[in-house]
Amino acid sequence: MNQGPKSVFSTSTRLKKCVFTAALFYSTFTLGMCSTFLNSAILTFSRRLNTNIEHVSKVFIVILVSYICSALSCGVIFRFVSRQKCVVLLLSLMSLALFSIPHATTLTTLFLASSLIGLGGGGYDTAQMAWIIDIWRNESPPFILSQNFVYSLGTLIPPILLAPYLRTGPEASIDGEMLQTSLDVPFTIAGCLVVLAVVIHLTLIWVCKGSKPSEVDNNNDILRALLAEETPEEAQFTVRKIYFVVLACCITGFYCGLEQITSQFLPTFSHFSPVALTEAEGARVLFGLQVGFSVGRLLGIGLVLKVPPSFLLTGNLALLFIANMILMNFAGTSIAWLWAGSILFGLGMSTVYPSTYAYVSKHVFVTDGVAAIISVSGGIVSSIYPVIVGRSVETNPAIVTYVNFVSITVCTLAFATLVWTTRRERLSNYIRL
Repeated sequence: MNQGPKSVFSTSTRLKKCVFTAALFYSTFTLGMCSTFLNSAILTFSRRLNTNIEHVSKVFIVILVSYICSALSCGVIFRFVSRQKCVVLLLSLMSLALFSIPHATTLTTLFLASSLIGLGGGGYDTAQMAWIIDIWRNESPPFILSQNFVYSLGTLIPPILLAPYLRTGPEASIDGEMLQTSLDVPFTIAGCLVVLAVVIHLTLIWVCKGSKPSEVDNNNDILRALLAEETPEEAQFTVRKIYFVVLACCITGFYCGLEQITSQFLPTFSHFSPVALTEAEGARVLFGLQVGFSVGRLLGIGLVLKVPPSFLLTGNLALLFIANMILMNFAGTSIAWLWAGSILFGLGMSTVYPSTYAYVSKHVFVTDGVAAIISVSGGIVSSIYPVIVGRSVETNPAIVTYVNFVSITVCTLAFATLVWTTRRERLSNYIRL
């Protein structure tokens, strides 16, 4: 693995590394919760705001555009401002969003409040992946999987909190005032959980205020690189790094599109498909997908110590293909098939993102800038898909599975190219020896 420059985090004692990792894990848990909190409530907001799914689903585009802007900005800001202090602000934005969303009475106010999730999530997502690699370096693969596991645990919270407050039958109704009051409860609980993450990071900043967590060595290396003339070997490494990052962006970008669109529209898919589930039942199906997601990532933590990331990624793509076939062809015939396809889809999604990072980090050191580029790629694809799906999901729910097939195909081709490239390099080095 490319070790990269030393930093305060990478040279800390193991105890300090574990403390920072625990804080990072809890914050990532809240990110998973915030990122998926609206998924189960989209039908409820459609009724409350008296509009259709196409218009309300644009909230996902707003969140993702905000996410992209934040990820791009933070990729630069982290070079000059302490990553820890920025994380406090980013988490605060996400908590403010959760406290504000239940009080939205128009699409505009819903979009404005929800944009704070993207602004906080994009920057934090950029920080958390580069941060965990910075802390653990060549030991990072199991921690990357663990971090993504706690993210998946966070995605379990929204269906649990929201299900008691969603419509349970086709004839069930609730007036606007009561709906707002009922939504206050789950959103406030979630907001308080994020506030706890803010308090944890503020405490760590206060406790560790004697140490400046900036990558001084990294800045010096950058300055020396700017002053020095680039050698042919360095130029070749730069081209190689760009090549690896572009392929990683293809995989993570289209995977994020797949993950987001499935999580966002699975309850809607369940509601408008022939099985015609209620809002509460759709939230439970989404919970099943997130359970598969979490179980897969838990298994991945142990597997990554014994199985190469490339093997995990291959298995994930195969499971995604099978699960998507089930959802497309059989989910409308029975609730059992819908549950089976959803859980299997969650298992398939489980380690795609962390396995890609673990694989790429063996060949390229992942800086804040690289993490920002990869995060932005995911946001771009994820912001396009809701436009495609939102227009026709009410009349043609299978559109969700169609766009998923596009993502699976692109991910498979990009991953095959990445593996072929690294194996060709190893073979070339072997022949040279």
